[in-house]
Amino acid sequence: MEKQISYFSQTDVGKTRDHNEDCIGDRIISKGHVFVVCDGMGGHIGGEKASILARDSILDHCERSKGENPVQMIHEAIKFANTQVHGFSTTNIDYAGMGTTCVVVLVTNENQTFIGHVGDSRCYMHSNSDLTKLTKDHSYVQFLFDTGEINEDEMETHPNKNQILRAIGTNEIVKPEICLDPIIMHSGDSLIICSDGLTGMVNDRGLKKILDVGGSAEDRVTRLIDAANRNGGKDNISVIIVDWISNRVDHGSTKLIPPLGRPSKKREFPLKFLVFFGIVLILIAATIIGLQIFFNNEEVDIVDQALNDTCNTNSSEVSNMPVLEANDSIMNEDSLNLKTVKVLDEE
Repeated sequence: MEKQISYFSQTDVGKTRDHNEDCIGDRIISKGHVFVVCDGMGGHIGGEKASILARDSILDHCERSKGENPVQMIHEAIKFANTQVHGFSTTNIDYAGMGTTCVVVLVTNENQTFIGHVGDSRCYMHSNSDLTKLTKDHSYVQFLFDTGEINEDEMETHPNKNQILRAIGTNEIVKPEICLDPIIMHSGDSLIICSDGLTGMVNDRGLKKILDVGGSAEDRVTRLIDAANRNGGKDNISVIIVDWISNRVDHGSTKLIPPLGRPSKKREFPLKFLVFFGIVLILIAATIIGLQIFFNNEEVDIVDQALNDTCNTNSSEVSNMPVLEANDSIMNEDSLNLKTVKVLDEE
């Protein structure tokens, strides 16, 4: 069975902090493979607790998910994590105000990738030496950039660049941003999921330069974390790299690493069964043709009688027949009560 993806993940405390409030994880579920990066806030105790609780809640919800489509699943998983973190912080005074960012990535068995996030942790795609940011920060500097107050270079040096506008657990209601359309990755492509401990120390040009060197996922994760630490390592650093090593589809679905089940053996039918089925089909066809010839002869008299009856129908009977007007409808579309799932950025 050919593999579809390989990956490597690592979190590092950095150079200036004595504890790690980041949390990363992944889990294979019925729909595919889920990856999560969370960056906690709220002090040593609160930030660490918030990120762990959010990660576990997201992965647990995704694993229990049955009928939800991928967009709904990610949306509901983040909402569930928010309920857990916010509930814990409001009932435990030592953890009051704690929260966390998150990035959730689902790679489905059909090789479709869905992404949801809250805060300023990010997801990038590296393909053919092009680096594309797939998430948009929910941060104060991103708001200033969107409104034209600052340019892209000023975003990296702004004194309030670490202030975020959304987080899991800080409010009763969370507003996740989910990509509605799947991303189709191809052999040689990579996803980079990371906390701002990386992107705050290494800009996009630096990330691209490191990723273009190539190597295994482990090699690239190590080089990225080393670069962030060389530039100061002012925050915890977490990175997951997912590589697509094949996009071959086997019988209509792409397989993940590790495989979700054992490959089924092809069932071979003996030749005698094929001959038997062929004879049965010939007999059935002959019977149908014979019946058609018989009933065609019987229908001649029936058709003649029907024509006579039609000719005897008077004009008043014709005028009383129901007529479907142009503005009538067999089914009103409004009565169908169609619902389209739209999980949008709720600004």
